[in-house]
Amino acid sequence: VVSTRAEEDTELREGFDEAEIPWVWPKWLWPLLSILLITAILTPIVYRLLKKYFPRKKLAVRAPPPEPVIPREPDADWLRRHLELFKKHMEENPADPRLVDELTKIVRNYYARKLDYPVRTLTTKEFSHRFGKCDTGAPEMVALFTKCDAIKFAKESHVPYETASDCLQTVERSLLCI
Repeated sequence: VVSTRAEEDTELREGFDEAEIPWVWPKWLWPLLSILLITAILTPIVYRLLKKYFPRKKLAVRAPPPEPVIPREPDADWLRRHLELFKKHMEENPADPRLVDELTKIVRNYYARKLDYPVRTLTTKEFSHRFGKCDTGAPEMVALFTKCDAIKFAKESHVPYETASDCLQTVERSLLCI
């Protein structure tokens, strides 16, 4: 090919553009797109028809009947019952050194029930600070707890049965008004 142009002149002349090659779509693309379109249109229709003519059976879930509520035992009755058990234990084991400790546990559990407060976790000082001026027999119980603490922790000498019976009388007099 002979050209009249110089070798350095590589620019296209006016009126000539670069040739564009047309994109050739694959032959399988149009059938695939048509199948996807038909499937997208028919899927909700088929789903509704299946749901209409073949409904799911609803399972009936029956809840068990509620258990009857057991009324709570009155606090005074609870205390009487536990003090009677304590008296029996005291009569059977008069030399048990834990009698005073068991009695204070009963009294603390009684206050925990009555005041709906975790009294079992309080020390005697915390109990007296929080409930010492309360009208539920607490001032007498503060004195009782102080006496019992001296026996339990300071290892003050005592006769277990006599000390426990004195403390029991204090509890009955102040809490049960006997």
